[in-house]
Amino acid sequence: RAGVSQVTIYNHFGSKEDLFEKALRHYYSQFTKGNGAEFLQSNQPIEIAVRRLLDSTARNLLENKDRCGCFLVNTLTETAVDTSGIASLSRALAENRNEMLKARISRAQTDGELRTVVPARQIADFLAALMMAIVAMVSEGADRKTIDGIIGMAMTALPLTGQAKG
Repeated sequence: RAGVSQVTIYNHFGSKEDLFEKALRHYYSQFTKGNGAEFLQSNQPIEIAVRRLLDSTARNLLENKDRCGCFLVNTLTETAVDTSGIASLSRALAENRNEMLKARISRAQTDGELRTVVPARQIADFLAALMMAIVAMVSEGADRKTIDGIIGMAMTALPLTGQAKG
């Protein structure tokens, strides 16, 4: 309980849907300012940047046992067949996340760190799916060793050229 009356909440947000939308946008902005921004702006070799992105996804959940998954992933899952405004918003935010990932992957391909035989969007979709899988695995009780194994396997799937930047 937050100690705030329902009337106060509705006066401020208007409806449950408005409250949920604002919360979802806020949650997503935390990703774009945090892990997402760090990945996009990273000048580290792509192999290190990807490992850090995946590791921070897991660490955020493993270190905070009160969290029950990723708000965006949970919303995407719950609204998969829905056509409401919340469903459209969650899909748009997921698409924005994937475009952010794609931008960094494209830069790594331009820099010669990743082979271009695999399209940047395909690699970005793989990373997004992997982030969602990590969230699901941690939510159902996977430990650090299990998640590290998953991240290690994923790293072998990256089409690295062996030409690390730097």
